[in-house]
Amino acid sequence: MYKYKSTCRFKMLLYVGSDILEIRPQQIIESAVKLDYSYLKLIEPKKSKPKPKKSSIKTKGIKDGNDR
Repeated sequence: MYKYKSTCRFKMLLYVGSDILEIRPQQIIESAVKLDYSYLKLIEPKKSKPKPKKSSIKTKGIKDGNDR
């Protein structure tokens, strides 16, 4: 499935397959086929980044182990 967001300022009609769709400004639509319209922006699925694990040893301020 492809997700698109409309960037037009007014309502527009799209011919998709055998259907005609009315798209409003800022509307998000889903389509089974890839569309090539200048006023539709493809929305990429967000890729989550793994969170870094917190280390149990605090090394703040220790340089070489011989600090006095």
